Amino acid sequence: MLPNKKSQKITLRTARARDIPLLTRFDHGYTTDYVWQMDIREEDRTTNINFRNIRLPRTMRVNFPRDPEESLKNWKRFPLLIVAEVDETIEGYVALNQSPLPGVAHLADCVVTKYHRRKGVGSTLMHGCLDWALQNGYERVTAEVQTKNAPAIDFLRKHGFAHSGYNERYYLNNDIALYFTLTL
Repeated sequence: MLPNKKSQKITLRTARARDIPLLTRFDHGYTTDYVWQMDIREEDRTTNINFRNIRLPRTMRVNFPRDPEESLKNWKRFPLLIVAEVDETIEGYVALNQSPLPGVAHLADCVVTKYHRRKGVGSTLMHGCLDWALQNGYERVTAEVQTKNAPAIDFLRKHGFAHSGYNERYYLNNDIALYFTLTL
């Protein structure tokens, strides 16, 4: 049990089967004021790709790029799915998957209820997830996010993840996926 900034106790535990329907009903969307804009320049056999963090003209609401019901199917085979409870109520979860690469885990989801965002629940989940990965022999953890997901990008960077690549048109809506990696 860890105290957060507001002196609430955050408890982490392995998710139970009965928790899963609640997790699929969480609001997986977010709002953002920034986007990582990709700029590609090709000159004389050289391609330069840069990302700039630019402010949007207004706050944008972005829906989760995957079907939560599809996540439900995936969670059953993930090696780690933990929930965070505040006052015995589930307020967030993190899902970690095994990457095809040896020694690499993939952070599939880290979601916190709107009310408990920016109150330490996500950081507590992240620390629990990274501790578990280290104890289970993983050397690196990767994550992928939309270019519009500035809150998640900031969160990952705050926890030591570094930008490590991208995949153009990765999501069904053709958005770019940004990859981040943390060496444990």
